[in-house]
Amino acid sequence: MGKPNAKGYMDKQPFGKNFHLGEDWNAVGRNDYGDPVYAVSHGIVKFVGDEGPGWGTVIMITHLLPNGKRINSLYAHLSKINVSKGDQIRKGKMIGRIGDANGRYGPHLHFEMRDDFFFRPDLVIVEILLVISIQKYSFVRIEN
Repeated sequence: MGKPNAKGYMDKQPFGKNFHLGEDWNAVGRNDYGDPVYAVSHGIVKFVGDEGPGWGTVIMITHLLPNGKRINSLYAHLSKINVSKGDQIRKGKMIGRIGDANGRYGPHLHFEMRDDFFFRPDLVIVEILLVISIQKYSFVRIEN
């Protein structure tokens, strides 16, 4: 989206607003359905699939940090996917296209960076309550 550096896009719902755990990126005028989505960094595709009405079609990429730790980028609400699980990708590769979670939302890219992710929508409320009460996330670990 907006290569390079999200040019022409804006974060319409930032992290933390209304317990939102990511950022929602829209093109000016909200006419971005089908626009390309690019990988934020080199990595390996760890997950590709439909995660139901909340996230819709999702790509998760694991990136290796200079200190040896890993971090994951998540791209949700996609209309098209151009990668497969296990693919090694480079920063800037077009990995998919912006969608609307099968009509649930206006077109936008939901983007997150975390050290772990869970893919169980029924746990979202539990996660939000944990954030409020102890300011710490609780995730089901996805093993490499």
